[in-house]
Order: sequence, then structure tokens, then C-alpha cells
Amino acid sequence: LTHIVDNIVFPAYQSYQVQLDQLSASADSFASSPEPERLITLRNAWQNAYIAWQKVELFDFAKAENIGLRFYTNLYPVSEAKVNANIQNPSANLALPANYDAQGYPALDFLINGLAPTDAEILNLYTTDADAAKRKAYLLRLISDHKSLIQTVRNSWTGTDRSEFINSTGTSIGSSFSDMTNAYIKNYERYIRSGKIGIPSGALMDTEVLPTKVEAFYKKDLSKLLAQTAHQASADFFQGISFGTQTLGPGFKTYLDAINAVDAGSGQKLSEIITAQFNAANTRFDGLDNNFSEQLPVDAQPFKDLFFEMQKVVKYMKVDMTSAMSITITYT
Repeated sequence: LTHIVDNIVFPAYQSYQVQLDQLSASADSFASSPEPERLITLRNAWQNAYIAWQKVELFDFAKAENIGLRFYTNLYPVSEAKVNANIQNPSANLALPANYDAQGYPALDFLINGLAPTDAEILNLYTTDADAAKRKAYLLRLISDHKSLIQTVRNSWTGTDRSEFINSTGTSIGSSFSDMTNAYIKNYERYIRSGKIGIPSGALMDTEVLPTKVEAFYKKDLSKLLAQTAHQASADFFQGISFGTQTLGPGFKTYLDAINAVDAGSGQKLSEIITAQFNAANTRFDGLDNNFSEQLPVDAQPFKDLFFEMQKVVKYMKVDMTSAMSITITYT
């Protein structure tokens, strides 16, 4: 638990904070003078921060879970109607669950990439349009609110929350290890496997493709990179890899090896099976285009192939790994 906090979670948030600060500075610059160059700079900063978010989104336990950080940050698809309504209402309560899908990175995607077909038209909405000032204010508010939430989470990992998390040993329900394991598997199953791949492709419920439900819908060419980054972050966390240094440390892999967890049928180490399955899923990304919403209506099969490989990862972790570690799954 100490290794996970000090060498993975906290350094990841520190790195993310750098990208978030750059996003905030770029937004301030754009709002002060909406120009083509500053729009491009803002978009680049948003993209970098969004990519960095994929590396911390899996830490949805402790303070992040308590304050609902995920829901304020990356619930998609965005509600364009709610965003436009909130622009008109500066006092709109963004803490309400009803406004989860009107903020975070999906809302910023809409505000800087999807307001109009051309950059010139988008810039007009921030300069000459009657609601230009309100629109800029909402853009800045979303970023400011998110910075505040991130600061709360970062502070928690340096204070009493850190020591409480580390000292909460054991595997029973409510222990740090149990909460962390559930949050980790839930993130992979629900938000990577299903959210990024299964729902848009129709593979989750065997339905028609839903290209409007992809992540970063308005940016168009970012969905694959976001999904790959999130998937790799989960694979690294399983290995216990320290953030930024790629140094191996104690994690799920070493835990499974220490208790000699093996597959009942083959006798192979369970950690090796899970690692191999992560790699098998990762290779399936090669069949995906950068633009998910464009590829899905034409050829959804590569997404379905990836989904089923990821489903095997879920099975090995949610059933076999938790059983070996005596962890109870507490989410449904």
C-alpha cells in the first residue's frame, strides 16, 4: 500500500497537475483574447491533460471516490443542451448529478471543438456572439472547478488520509486493499472495456453501433489514444510499475506470486496468465483507427475483437484473482 501511494498514485497526480495547470493557463489566455493561435494552444493543452487523466482515472478510491471525481471529470457523451443551458445560467449548480454530463473533458471537447463546423465560426462564438462572455466564463469555470477537485485529492495523499489508507491492512470489505481492488477492476470493466469499447461498438449488449458515444467525440482522432493510454495504465498498475520510472515494485502480480496463485487447469501462474491477456488485448488496438466514430459504422468487428479479449482480462481479475486473494467484489 505504501508503494502504491508513494510511487504510483501520488506521482501520477503530480504529473497530471502539470498538464492541468497548462490547460488552465491556455484557457485564461484564450479567454482574454480568442485568437486562432490561442485556440490551437488551448486544444493541445486540453488533449495533453485528457491523456494524462487516463493515467489517474483508475485511482477511483479513497478521496477520489468519496468526492465523485470521475463523474465531474469524464462522463460522456456530453449533453449539449445542458452545457448551453448552463452557459445562460452562471449560477447553475454543477455539483448536482444532473450536471455530470455538462462538465469535465467531454464538455470542454464540445466547447473548443464542437460548437460549430469551422474554427472561424467557433471563434465568432467567443468574440462577436451575444453570449461570448458567458461562454468564456463557463469554459473557465469548468477548468477551475476541476482544479479544485484535483487539489483536494492531491492533498489527501499527503495528510492523514494517506496514513489511514496505508494502515488499513487486511482484505476484508472496507479495507484499503479491498476498496482499491474493487475500484481498479471496476474501472477496467465498466469504464475501459464497456465505456470506451463495448458500448460504442455494440459489443456489450449486442446492439447496433453507437458512434456518438465514443470518448472525445468532437476531436474525432483522439479516441484510440485515450483508450490505449487507459488500458496501459491498468496493465502497469497490475505489475506494480512505479509512475514515471518504470521501476517494478509490489503490486497485484507480486501478491499473486507470493500466495502461489495458479490456474487450476494448467498449473500456470495466474499472474502470468493475466499479464499475457493484457498483452493480447493490447495487440487488438492495432485494428482500430484513430477516429472511432468514423470507423465504427463501417467496420465494428475490430472493436468487438478487442472487447472480447478485454472481457477475458475481466474474468481473470474479477473472478480468479479476487478469489485467490480472498477479496469480495462489492460493486455490481
